Amino acid sequence: AGTANTALVYHAERLLALHEGDLPYVVRILCSGALQTMGRMKLSGAADWKHPFTAHPKIDGKTGEMLFLGYTFDRTPYVQLGLMDSFGLLQRKWEIDVPYPVMMHDMAATANYAVIMHLPLVFDGESMMRDDSMPIVYKKDRPALLGLLRRDAPSSAPGCPAPVTWFELPSFFSFHTANAWEDKAGRVKVYTCTFPEGLSLDLDMNGTSSKEEQLRRAPRLYEYTLDPATKKAVGRKMSDVCCEFPVVHPALACYPTRYVWAAKILIDKAADSDMGGIAKFDLTTPEGKDACIGQIDYPRGCLGGEAVFVPRNPKAGGAAEDDGWLLVYVYHPAEDTSKLHVYDAHTMAAEPVAVVGLPQRVPYGFHGTFVTEEQLRRQKTWEL
Repeated sequence: AGTANTALVYHAERLLALHEGDLPYVVRILCSGALQTMGRMKLSGAADWKHPFTAHPKIDGKTGEMLFLGYTFDRTPYVQLGLMDSFGLLQRKWEIDVPYPVMMHDMAATANYAVIMHLPLVFDGESMMRDDSMPIVYKKDRPALLGLLRRDAPSSAPGCPAPVTWFELPSFFSFHTANAWEDKAGRVKVYTCTFPEGLSLDLDMNGTSSKEEQLRRAPRLYEYTLDPATKKAVGRKMSDVCCEFPVVHPALACYPTRYVWAAKILIDKAADSDMGGIAKFDLTTPEGKDACIGQIDYPRGCLGGEAVFVPRNPKAGGAAEDDGWLLVYVYHPAEDTSKLHVYDAHTMAAEPVAVVGLPQRVPYGFHGTFVTEEQLRRQKTWEL
């Protein structure tokens, strides 16, 4: 059994609990509010799918297709990529040839491409034995590789890698992508929260270093432009605001978006997972100007995690892209409890629209999702 403790996604009338070391677990929310585990998901038509399943699949906001990957450290192919249709049936799968295994926590997708992020956070058993450290080590002397695979490429046969176009960039690491799409010139834009100097998986970014070093190493929103015509790639920092856990309007995933919201990282705190608010970014901001256009700070001493954007209109038609709310669990240490804060995503007003008291503390720092009443009614009760 796996932990299924990283993220949640609703797809093909199933609520999936995710962890990148295992297949998803199908869970149901009962009328009483209780959570029922149905079991490990079966990938229909994937008898030879031998890999786990990412905690961050990408659901196309228009087609409902879901792209996902799985990676391993101990056997080739180190990476497999898959595409499910909107009914949850596996339509295509590809073997991805990479030079060495890495931790591949996230990915991205556009209307026509899957984006593979081969970043140099590598398995290093020797370092673990020698330094008594985590077995996954950032290798800053190795480049970052971003790959494009067309979504309409046929499935690859066993032992035959898919036709990926790779782009080399200076070394960096990213846990999470915000969105990706193709511009009118056919270039692929990828937006991520980037650690420009990499990181250590002990996550002790703020434990012993100076404030200047913390600021230098902290993740920020970056844009990467990949040009399939020239095979060239460039990256640029969008903002000086330290942030993680980026989100966009879910109906615009894989397509152009103007706004990104992300959790603000507090500098001078005990750990880099301390997040004290929400930042809003405008991706149309001209180069040379900071893309952050709004910030919310939680009450003094309070900490949160990922804010989920809930649009007023789930279809994204006829309404402003940022017309909706930001939902986030916030820990109030003075009361030793958690509360659900609801903020206006358009105005980014400091005062929440609503605060919902919860009967117990909710651990913060990982991911969540929002499920509508209609989706709850449509949950499958038998098929995994």
